[in-house]
Amino acid sequence: MTHTPHILSSLIRTAVLGGSITFAAALPAQTPAWFPLEVGNTWLYRPVTESTRAFTGDYRTIQVHGKETIAGHDYFDVNYFGREVVLRVEPSTGDVIKYYRESNAERTWIALGAAVGTSFPASVSPCSPTATIAARDASVTVPAGQFGNAIQATFRGNCVDVGLIQQFYAPSVGLVSSEEETIFGPIRYELSYYHVGAATGSGPEVSFTLALDAPRYTAGSTLAARLTLRTTAGDPIALHFPSGQSFDLKIVNEKGDSVFFWSATRNFVMIVHDETFGPGEETFGLTAPLTSLPPGRYKAEAWLTTDPLVYLADLGFEIVAGWPAPPKNRQSAFDR
Repeated sequence: MTHTPHILSSLIRTAVLGGSITFAAALPAQTPAWFPLEVGNTWLYRPVTESTRAFTGDYRTIQVHGKETIAGHDYFDVNYFGREVVLRVEPSTGDVIKYYRESNAERTWIALGAAVGTSFPASVSPCSPTATIAARDASVTVPAGQFGNAIQATFRGNCVDVGLIQQFYAPSVGLVSSEEETIFGPIRYELSYYHVGAATGSGPEVSFTLALDAPRYTAGSTLAARLTLRTTAGDPIALHFPSGQSFDLKIVNEKGDSVFFWSATRNFVMIVHDETFGPGEETFGLTAPLTSLPPGRYKAEAWLTTDPLVYLADLGFEIVAGWPAPPKNRQSAFDR
């Protein structure tokens, strides 16, 4: 066995450590995603008045629905509170940049990487062209949750009774609150739901949804469905079932005729049962053979078999003809 002298071993460890430090220093700094741009990301905001905390006006949304490469940069097509914009995030700073197609130019949308106290030109709102980073450790509570270490940006403008007042951005979530001046007084848009990457969050709510495993099926295949009852509300839900059956699904054709019932070939015990559910999520799965259904458009309707019936959902799908069988005794190009 060969032993490495202690001095040589120390030199090796020092060299390795020095190389590790040099390599670590060469790595790009990790900038928090203050406004995560990824196709499919969605944010929903509820409007409230600052004075009464009452709901007012319509909800607003931000949706990332496309991606494109322009001059070597990855940009995202974003519907921002009802207007279409093309945005990208500068990786080195976290600043959000807007691209103008008509002039093939860029401008800062909002400089989320700026230091506290820094003022800069911003293009989030035409009436509020100047923004200032007021804080980078703000705490914000909205229906979607409580967020710390948020960036607070304040705005100044030149429009009378119109324009942004302030916004808050939470790391890895994005815009969580946006307050603006209107002729009716200040209105704050508070984040009530978000889907960012694999993360979702929402305020107290109850939902019942139906999901299918495909938008279209070949004739003779099998449909798979998922039924989900979900509640994040504080009060539990009382469910009364008149039998041992908990859910059902039917398929309706374009004429409105019922052509399939999931429960038609099943037996259930005739025992009344009650459940108290939530907060949480309860999911049911089932399959429906499409063997006897011709090509066409259909609708799946699903519900919980409670009394009274209160949780139901529907979703359309299509059945298409299968791929035609290859002609017999025809020579394949690979056999030539």
